Amino acid sequence: MMQLGTKNSLLFTLQGSIEKMFITDAFHKGIELTGTLTGKSTSQLSELLGNSEIPDIGPLSGKLLITGDSNNLVIPQISLFAGRKNHLMLTAAGKIAEVPLRRRLSPRGVEIVLTVTAPGSDDLSVVLGSGIPDFGPLLIKGVLIGDKGIFSIKDFRLIAGKPKQPEISISGSVEDVLSTKGVHMKVLFDEKTLVKLFDLHSIPELGALKGSALLSNVDGNFGLKELKLESGNSELIDLKINGAIENIAKTNDISVNVDISIKNPTVFGRLFATDLSGVSPVFASGRVSGNKNKVTFNGNAVLGKTILNNDLAVFFINEKTNISGTINSPNLVLKDFGVISELFTTKSSKDPVLHAKPGKAVIFSDTQLPVQLLHKVDLDLKLKIARVKGRDYHFDRVKINLLLQNSRFTVRPVSFDYSGGQVSINAEIDAVGAIGIPKWSVNMQANNIQLGEVFRQEHKTPPIEGELNLIVDLKSSGISEHMIASNLNGEIGLTLENGGINRSNLEMVFLNPLGWVFSHGINDNEFSITCGLARYQVKQGVVRSKLFLMDGPKLLVRGNAEVNLARETINSLYNLEKKNIFRNTFIPSLATTSVPIKITGSLANPDFELVNLSSIKSNADRYIFAPVATVPRELVGTVLDIFKAKKAEQSPCQTYLQN
Repeated sequence: MMQLGTKNSLLFTLQGSIEKMFITDAFHKGIELTGTLTGKSTSQLSELLGNSEIPDIGPLSGKLLITGDSNNLVIPQISLFAGRKNHLMLTAAGKIAEVPLRRRLSPRGVEIVLTVTAPGSDDLSVVLGSGIPDFGPLLIKGVLIGDKGIFSIKDFRLIAGKPKQPEISISGSVEDVLSTKGVHMKVLFDEKTLVKLFDLHSIPELGALKGSALLSNVDGNFGLKELKLESGNSELIDLKINGAIENIAKTNDISVNVDISIKNPTVFGRLFATDLSGVSPVFASGRVSGNKNKVTFNGNAVLGKTILNNDLAVFFINEKTNISGTINSPNLVLKDFGVISELFTTKSSKDPVLHAKPGKAVIFSDTQLPVQLLHKVDLDLKLKIARVKGRDYHFDRVKINLLLQNSRFTVRPVSFDYSGGQVSINAEIDAVGAIGIPKWSVNMQANNIQLGEVFRQEHKTPPIEGELNLIVDLKSSGISEHMIASNLNGEIGLTLENGGINRSNLEMVFLNPLGWVFSHGINDNEFSITCGLARYQVKQGVVRSKLFLMDGPKLLVRGNAEVNLARETINSLYNLEKKNIFRNTFIPSLATTSVPIKITGSLANPDFELVNLSSIKSNADRYIFAPVATVPRELVGTVLDIFKAKKAEQSPCQTYLQN
């Protein structure tokens, strides 16, 4: 008897007989030996196998029979058991037809059946080093075949769940265990498994959800090569992967080429309870690299007519996702993202006119906004898009910088060209507040916007023409639209020069004081506008007009308005003054016609009233009936900033300002 090792480690015992031993040529024959192997833990195999690290699944024991001579050995019986009862168990049973000794050749006729069983698939966690969901009883089987130095695994099968209706079924083969190529395994998932693995939602009306995956190292790098999800006869996603998973056991590094096809985003979104209705089919191709702390993607994505070039990195730091990088596009079509792209929705003459009771129609919702998303991710993205295209408009040379750090989201700046002019926007959402109420701010400036070009894309005859300049500086705090509107503070100023109004088309587009005034105050359909000036101050959700003037050869409109955003009410007065041929803005005439219009009540459904001049009591309201339409500079405020970059001869509105 011969023993190797100790009872506290691995112990190999060999005993039996040798029929004849020839000392002269060291030849032996008639060998009949029995070997046993015992160990308290499978992890003790790590020392025997060198650098390999074998996990502890429990004690192990084995037995083998050896026959033959000193030239060739035969092992007609091998059996190995490892694991614990009612836990993960491994068994191996088989034979080796020939083990050449003197010729130093590889064993021949190796045939060993490998079997792994466990009460639940989560028992694999101890082997794989990461959590595995429990899909039910586990069975893994395969046959190790070896001959002339080539070892393969045939008839590999993994079943998790009921044998007749498994939740996971994997079948395949390993053509050469010691080679870098030849592993092919197909994985089948049923609906219950997919829902549990990926937190998906089933779509009963489309049929059962099912998935398949291909694991292979045909290119020399073992990994997931293809993934498909289907619901009934509808393909939801097709993912193809080709690349390297290098030293995955030690570094978790990956580097793969990825091709993704989502032919029906609407149905695909329903798997994750996400509304992707209207989104065009998605095709993406690029390279994904990274490890457990970082993933990068460099490649292209196509959605309908939109092309995106992406260079993105995703970091996982302190259980928080950080996304950074750049996105460039020569042409981004909003329709491809399911965005309703009309700037203005034309009202049909057949649409009913609704007159809701005060307080019934709500403009600003009390529903809490999803600002909690700002706490879950950090962003540092730069977007550069040559053209953003809607159905009836487009933006050019769009640049957007998005920064979200520690729950403070800034968009600084957004800049783009639009309708002959330029727009710049800076915005911020600060959700760091001690009481959990986010702060909001937006600063916007638009210069030289040609309104005629804006509306001409939708209307043959534009409702409004002219050059628009706009300044917005607003701040607020709140967790809902209504709270934000109620806490709003700031200022809005605008100018409109060298323009015109088509009243019939204006009524089709606007539901605001401008549309209401022209709809109720005059009969003429078209008139020119030399200058339009407006300035609004906002304090705690109350918008008050400091200035409203619109002047042209035939018409002068002045107004005073107060809008309570919290109560959603309006109280305003406008005076439409029709001019005769002897009247101009700076030389008053008694032969003019004034039409005072009062707009009050619900902001959603206001009441209109033609009032008598004698009923006007407020001094502020009386100002709009003054005979001369010049404007004191102190009333202009931020509107003056619009004129700083313009020469007086280029700006008709500057002639209205008093020095």
